[in-house]
Formats: sequence, C-alpha cells, structure tokens
Amino acid sequence: MEAGRELDALVAEAFGLPSDDYSTDISVAWEVAEAMFAQGWLLEMLSDEDSSDVEFFRLGQDIRPMYSHEDERVEVAICVAALRAVGVECE
Repeated sequence: MEAGRELDALVAEAFGLPSDDYSTDISVAWEVAEAMFAQGWLLEMLSDEDSSDVEFFRLGQDIRPMYSHEDERVEVAICVAALRAVGVECE
C-alpha cells in the first residue's frame, strides 16, 4: 500500500485517531506506534538507506505473533504493520 489519503484514512479509522498525515510524516506516524504500545504491542524496526522493516509483536505467548511490513518509507511500514496487527487487511 502506498503513502497517501487512503492509508491515512484506514489508520485513523482503525485506531480512532483524527485524520492526519500518518503515512508521510514520521512524527504523526509515531502516534500510531504509541497507540500500539497502549494496546500491549512492542515494536522492532530495522532500517537502512533503502528501506525500513517494522514489526509489531507481543511477548509472553508460546508462539510470538508478529505483523510486519517493509517499505522504503518508515511511515508506511509503521502504518501497514500496525493495521495488520489489529486485523485490517491491506496490501
């Protein structure tokens, strides 16, 4: 899924957040990560000059469920991984 209004609208709806530029502004995308932290999720992020891979997971279970996304924009990776973790289908 690409950065833009469609992704931003999915994020706002899924997390009960106001409409904003979640997929293009890192400070705003971090609000999504904070919403995930409030629900007990942890974040692991690996970045290099070409892409960022973001993974949300929870500890304390036999099998660690994880939801990840890799994208050239860290904001998109945060948004899509968070959406997947809360059960929202997105490509």
